[in-house]
Amino acid sequence: MKEKSRNEIKNSSFRVLDLFAGCGGLSLGFQNAGFNILAGFDNWKPAIDVYQKNFSHEIFDYDLSNLRSNYQIFKEMCPEIIIGGPPCQDFSSAGKRNENLGRGDLSIVFSEIVKSVLPQWFLIENVDLFRKSNKYTEVKQILKDAGYGLSEIILDASLCGVPQKRKRFFCFGELQGKDKSLEPYLKKS
Repeated sequence: MKEKSRNEIKNSSFRVLDLFAGCGGLSLGFQNAGFNILAGFDNWKPAIDVYQKNFSHEIFDYDLSNLRSNYQIFKEMCPEIIIGGPPCQDFSSAGKRNENLGRGDLSIVFSEIVKSVLPQWFLIENVDLFRKSNKYTEVKQILKDAGYGLSEIILDASLCGVPQKRKRFFCFGELQGKDKSLEPYLKKS
């Protein structure tokens, strides 16, 4: 695969799918950075209503927990990047911290979709405690088995313009990439 130069990447419009899109925070960030958001997917009507008011591309009211390995809709869109923030309640310090309540399985669904579609890149976002969970261990193994090099970081949202002190975990993956290759770019110099 030919490696793109920084100028090619900067001037290109990568095709992005947003899974567990919510009201569109990740979509907005990627869109503002010049990426082409193909569609969002979520299954919570209030968030979908907000998303529809803020974006011209489609959001699908889609229950990602009931796919049963049928990922054709995502494959047909040919995304180069899949982004998403699966539900965090099972991992959150504000919740019961019981990753077996069911929502935690949606992070596995995210990784299975990525493994099936094989986009060049993915980004999964969650609370910082997610990285210490058994579900994340399983997610990592699925993604590593699919051939992704992983780079991880925890960011304080208040340092990124969000008006609250809130730590978030991000894992970036590059197909056939090396582990930790993006970390120098993710850390403030």
